[in-house]
Order: sequence, then structure tokens, then C-alpha cells
Amino acid sequence: MGLGSVDAGVRVAVEKELVAEVGPHGLSSFFVTTFVLAVHLTNWAPDVIWIGLAVFYGGVGQFVAGMWEFKRGNVFVATSYSSYGCYWMGVAMLMLLDKLGLAPAGFDSMKALGWFLSAFLVFNTYMTFLTLLLSKVAFLTFFLLELFFVFLVIGCFRNDAPGHGWTAASGYALLLTSIAALYMSAASMFNTLANRTVLWGGSPLLTLSKAE
Repeated sequence: MGLGSVDAGVRVAVEKELVAEVGPHGLSSFFVTTFVLAVHLTNWAPDVIWIGLAVFYGGVGQFVAGMWEFKRGNVFVATSYSSYGCYWMGVAMLMLLDKLGLAPAGFDSMKALGWFLSAFLVFNTYMTFLTLLLSKVAFLTFFLLELFFVFLVIGCFRNDAPGHGWTAASGYALLLTSIAALYMSAASMFNTLANRTVLWGGSPLLTLSKAE
């Protein structure tokens, strides 16, 4: 709340809404959740440890970040955060139904997850192409995420267990994705606090000419 000018002896309060940089939070929630899932898929860590993070930090946290980015007018980032926040909550719900025995009889969790991931693979593909207009680091992050989706979809339909085959490959791809997301989160935080470029993000790989 800021104070405006004084007119005819009356002090007028002028509200100025300020929305802080959302990037560090959105990307850090993505980093932590993807990292923990990655170490499970590589079979370095046990199952279910990622589900709580998927619901709250990667899920609710990222979804809320997306809503604030809509407020800031950043349509690509807002769509990314909110969509992947819903992704995390959705995949956690799918796994919980299976783990708690609430799924219908004959439910094939691996095949169901394969189809679930296939839909997000299509979504991530077009988002990856759009990152060509943003920065090299953004493109790298989404490209690595694309590899994760491709590998895990194949792993699910092949019924590869964590640490084996395509599922293990997806874990390594996701681990690299998490590192790239961590860098983007740190860059967003450092660059915002310093009010200048401290950590490099790279220029866009593609530029489109503006309409006349």
C-alpha cells in the first residue's frame, strides 16, 4: 500500500499491487520433485517417497506458482507451472489408487501410467518447440523432460521395473532434467536479487519476425 498525493487536505491512499518473481519457487518445486522421482526410477531409492512431494510441493506448489504467473501475464510459464502441477497431483493420485488397493479389479497400473504419460508427452512436445523462442537453458530443460517422457512411456508399456531397461533410462533423463531446473531456479533468484544477469540463460534459439 503506497501513499498518494494530498488533494484539498485529503490524503489519498493509492494501492500498487506487486507480484514477486515466481520463477524460483516454481522451478525449485519442480527440481525437488523430479529429483526424488528420478532416484526412485533408477532404483537408488524406494518407491512412494516421491508421492508426498508430488501432491504438495510439485503439485500444489507448482499449480499456485502457475496462477501467479497468469497474474503477471506470463502465459507460457503460467501454462507450464499449472499444467505440471496438475500432472504431479494426477500421477500421485493414480499411484495412490493402486497402492491403497482402491483401483478396480484387473487394473494395470503400468499400462494406465503409460497412457497417462503419453498425453503429457504430446503436450510437452509442443511446449519444447516453444522454448526455442525463450532461451537455450529453457530448451535444454524441456528437451531432457521430453526424453524422460519418451523413455518412461516405453518403459511402462514394456513393464520395465525401476532400475531396469527404459524405466532406468527415464530416471537418468529425469535426473538431468532436475539439475537443469535447479540451475534455472538459481538463475532466476540470483538475477532477480542482483537486478542483472548473474547466471547465464542463453539467447533464444529461434526468433520470429513481428507482423507489420
